[in-house]
Amino acid sequence: MRRASASWRWHRSSFDIFVVENLLPLTLGMRIVLANEEERSDAALLQGLIDKHGVDVLQITPSRFKWWMDQRGETDGLHKLRILMIGAEPLRLDVLGRLRAATGARLFNLYGPTETTVWTSIREVTEGEDISIGTPIEGSLMMVLDEGMKLQPTGVTGEICIGGPGVGRGYLSHPEWDVAFVPNPYVPGERMYRTGDLGRRLENGEFVYGGRRDFQVKIRGHRIEIGEIEQQLLRHEQVKETVVTAFQEEDGEYALCAYVVLQNAVATDTEQGGEAPSGRLPAQLREYLRDKLPSYMLPPFMVVLDDIPLTPTGKIDRRALPKPEPSDANTRELVPLSTDTERKLAEIWKDLLGTDVISAKDSFFELGGHSLKAAGMVSRIAERFSIQMPLREIFMNPTLEGLAAHLDTSETAATARIPKQPELEHYPMSRAQRRQFMMGLISGEAMMYHVPFAVHMQGKLDVERLEEAFLAMISRHESLRTTFHHEEDEFRQRIHAEPVFTLERGARLRMAAVKLLGEGGEEGLFGGISTLMERFIRPFDLGSLPLFRAGLIPLGEERHLLLLDFHHIITDGVSVSVLLQELTTLYGGGELPELDIQYRDYTVWQEEQIGSEAYMGHERYWLEAFDGELPTLELKSALPRPQLQSFEGGLINFRLDEELTLQIKAFARERGTTLYTVLLGAYAMLLSKWSGEEDIIIGTPVAGRNHAGLEGLIGMFVNTVAIRSFPESYRTVGDYLSELHEDVLRALEHQNYPFEDLVQKLGIDQDRSRNPLFDTMFILQNIDRVAYRSGGIEFDPKEFDPGVSKFDLTLEALEQDGRIDFALEYATSLFREETVRALSHDYAVILRALVEDGAQNRINAVLAASKLV
Repeated sequence: MRRASASWRWHRSSFDIFVVENLLPLTLGMRIVLANEEERSDAALLQGLIDKHGVDVLQITPSRFKWWMDQRGETDGLHKLRILMIGAEPLRLDVLGRLRAATGARLFNLYGPTETTVWTSIREVTEGEDISIGTPIEGSLMMVLDEGMKLQPTGVTGEICIGGPGVGRGYLSHPEWDVAFVPNPYVPGERMYRTGDLGRRLENGEFVYGGRRDFQVKIRGHRIEIGEIEQQLLRHEQVKETVVTAFQEEDGEYALCAYVVLQNAVATDTEQGGEAPSGRLPAQLREYLRDKLPSYMLPPFMVVLDDIPLTPTGKIDRRALPKPEPSDANTRELVPLSTDTERKLAEIWKDLLGTDVISAKDSFFELGGHSLKAAGMVSRIAERFSIQMPLREIFMNPTLEGLAAHLDTSETAATARIPKQPELEHYPMSRAQRRQFMMGLISGEAMMYHVPFAVHMQGKLDVERLEEAFLAMISRHESLRTTFHHEEDEFRQRIHAEPVFTLERGARLRMAAVKLLGEGGEEGLFGGISTLMERFIRPFDLGSLPLFRAGLIPLGEERHLLLLDFHHIITDGVSVSVLLQELTTLYGGGELPELDIQYRDYTVWQEEQIGSEAYMGHERYWLEAFDGELPTLELKSALPRPQLQSFEGGLINFRLDEELTLQIKAFARERGTTLYTVLLGAYAMLLSKWSGEEDIIIGTPVAGRNHAGLEGLIGMFVNTVAIRSFPESYRTVGDYLSELHEDVLRALEHQNYPFEDLVQKLGIDQDRSRNPLFDTMFILQNIDRVAYRSGGIEFDPKEFDPGVSKFDLTLEALEQDGRIDFALEYATSLFREETVRALSHDYAVILRALVEDGAQNRINAVLAASKLV
């Protein structure tokens, strides 16, 4: 800037930009041009001020610029500007295009909340570059952190946190708002501000803004990122501006409303070959969105406006948006249920999906269904209709009316119920339990056989009631009072009549927890759960009770941390959810329905299936799938493989942003496949690239609860299926994913075949340096980890890194809050952390290339999009 320059002061003194508009010009010897109230609200008068006083430096919000251009049109007035600073709102591509057409000024994109003294980062936006918010100004510090206050890898979305001398002291007269000012975990003795903004860091050190965390709403159980809806609407050729909000209807429920400003007053109706009034466009937009978004994200209300209202500071004024009228509504097509089968099936859907309203046209998967819930539907259909439906049929008939029609014409044999077993001295172990038992004999007791988890409890805890709840739960589930033995050449489990349980409350653990809390606050405590678990976990003796332990750590008068550790032989992932639900219900004095069967009934039934017609059909499928030479996976950048697996592991987390998540889901829908298949296929491509192999085997867990009576049991039901695929470089992405989709469906149809039997039938020699058949797992996590409230206590499960890796690599994905979170677990004896971070980065690049380049692209072109690090 130069002394002869003139800067225009637009904003009122109550807005933080006022400070920059006044102090910056004065420190540089520039003139300040003031605008009165009338001039601020009239674009023509403002233009006159610019012309009269030679204003060549301007600071403006995107919304205010659009208002100006809409009033003045494409004017030459802005061509006199030399410097244009834009901020306070995200700079979108459509606004950037209009800015460049209106002025040749140097354009700076600015970012920073009031709490960190106006601007924190800056970026000059030049031709042909993506929009970013730049790098921090001198003295400021910007970081992208996850919910546990850990640094996110490059390219992974998290919360933008700001440190440095610009961080404010707090809120005057509102100390309760100061919770966003926290100790900086990376600069001891300093504070930082949690902005609530989402963003990611690029490889060049710049940051990209990704929207507000609080622009997320939860409607009928679905968490929705409204920015995703706005992005899709802005891609429509007739939409000039849009704002999507959630408002409360008369019944207390929340609904979405999209406010749109059209490019023209009249929208062209291409189908009719003429013109249609703009009132027709909402219907067209809904049809457009239907192909881009799942049904629960479609706004039921749509309002066409002349302009989006703005605040005096030039930001979007959401409070001034008109409340939608009933005439603005066009909810998803609510086709009434017409048959008894549809009504019965709808009740199953309501229970599984947690929704109140089901239409005959609704799709199970667009309402939030996934493979685990689909398996639950199979078991409930068997119970309600006495029909054993293959899981494939749910994927082939995803709508309620389609699935009901299939049920009405189905000749599938009725499912057999699992019979109850008489009281005996012992029962056989399940196939999965046998493998756990044998591995324990071979390798000794190891952390890999433990299932630890932690629960933060908030409220006035009655410890005696908690102990009673545990005892009631142990009495209810025989698996929690079962021991395991190898006797007379048989693998046996023995059920004990009396529960054995002690709620541990050691002073050593309490002192360690209090230290973590004192040094790092809540983030320090939850980040240190791994340390507490290391002290809490001890070896189990499978021949003696108990095979699970619970420890209680007081953190304050109304705060406790509950540590739980189970041997894997008596539990699995679904069992953990069952345990938390039942423990909280029992603590609150609630009653639980009687269990029809116990785990022993399942193990006897499973043993009786061996050699049956269904069992042999499963076996034929798997032996054919793994016929021929079996590949082994060795990544090029791995360390030398030790002769004995240590099972010591590390964990890194990364996240896909909302836009890429949305694109991946839309890509899956367009291909007629699932999110699981796309993520699995991309993972197989990644492994192919890093290993040079084109025959890839990846393991994936299945719940193994295909009977309704098994859903509420605690026990080891999980089975493993191995997916073999061939991501040959010459194939198109679409061809490969179509084949993989069919392979996944067939694998799920045959999931009842025990993995242990497959290993034995294939004659795989024992190799203590690796796992049999495959060395990597992929998991799309479908188990909700939610807080439970009961008896005045909130029970909130907390995740942590257990420091274990059962395989060379395990990639776990979790879809939540409109994004996909990943955890990549790795064997520390095989991989350095920087290698695994490079793998995670490469995976995200492959996913982006998949959706951007299309299904017709060849796999080798997709893999060429990223570099082998």
